[in-house]
Amino acid sequence: MIARILYLFILIYIASIWMCGCKVKTAYKTEIIEVYRVKGTADSYEAGNMIFRDSVVYQSEKIPRKKYVFNQQLTIKGQDIYPDIDIPGEYESEYSSVNGEKLSYYKYFYNSKMLKERSEAYDASNDELLRYEEMSYDKNGRLDTRKIFTSNGELATSYSFIYDAFGNEIKKITQHLIRDLIVTEESRITKYYEDKTWKEKWGFVEDEPITYYKRTVKVH
Repeated sequence: MIARILYLFILIYIASIWMCGCKVKTAYKTEIIEVYRVKGTADSYEAGNMIFRDSVVYQSEKIPRKKYVFNQQLTIKGQDIYPDIDIPGEYESEYSSVNGEKLSYYKYFYNSKMLKERSEAYDASNDELLRYEEMSYDKNGRLDTRKIFTSNGELATSYSFIYDAFGNEIKKITQHLIRDLIVTEESRITKYYEDKTWKEKWGFVEDEPITYYKRTVKVH
């Protein structure tokens, strides 16, 4: 039961983040995130089937340029093309299918520190607001809380995050307000890059392995 609920949260968490072509800057890095189910028990486990993969090209350390979303067969099912985000303010982008069909569009609001503090998702067919999100950050610029609201302003899901000394997320607390459910996932990092950012990690809920994460970074 917990595994299914967490799987739902993962999809909501990832799918709702993240997108209109504008001028773009030279790519800074590409980051690929893969998420797998876990099979086995707490004493013996391994990565199972992949449930999510995306690839984000960044124009700077935190500002995205382009994002590709893949299906479980590792073929691209959609793409986000971000505008040239270089000063605080409001930006707009769109999400389209691999055939170029515009499915939705997004508005982003960046503060004076160039941190995204609000996003709004709209249906491209009728301009209807689908949902919106609000974010807050700690003194180091790391995401502290992320709240997802329905189109009528009801808080649906809230996330809070805890990091280690190197800035890696090691705990995510998910509160699903509609279901009145709280799930805490703790990450155990098993592989790092030279800069101490995570490369591979396992997600545990109540000491049960639930998810396996793999992160591949390519600096341009």
